[in-house]
Amino acid sequence: VVTTALIIAAGAGARLHKLTGSVPKPLLPLTGVPLLKRIILTANKAGIARFVIVTGHAADQLHEVLGSDPQLQDLIDWVHNDAWHQPNGVSVLAARERIDEPFALLMADHLFEEQTLERLLQVPLKSDECILAIDTNVVSVYDLD
Repeated sequence: VVTTALIIAAGAGARLHKLTGSVPKPLLPLTGVPLLKRIILTANKAGIARFVIVTGHAADQLHEVLGSDPQLQDLIDWVHNDAWHQPNGVSVLAARERIDEPFALLMADHLFEEQTLERLLQVPLKSDECILAIDTNVVSVYDLD
């Protein structure tokens, strides 16, 4: 059973920076709740108990806001990626010392429904397999950037 998630929250969100100023994309409020907190709480309801979050750009802001949140502080294991400007795979690699079990890979800016993750976590996989969720019913793409 997968109970750990690796969340990539290292990028600068440069395309959205003109609109958000100094607020990192994972901290943008969605109905009053920071985007990354919403993702963590949704995944937690789906069965994820531990979150390894890879930060880079604006790491201090993420730690300050989310690390002090009573709902989250006991769930998060922080990893810093000095090479945060590199592709996402480098952020996954940065967490290799902290994860030695199967995990769900989540993005700090990709919203999903609790039931979607629950279903994914129930799919039996061999040790050398992975599963990818895609939306096949997309009328138009809405990118937060």
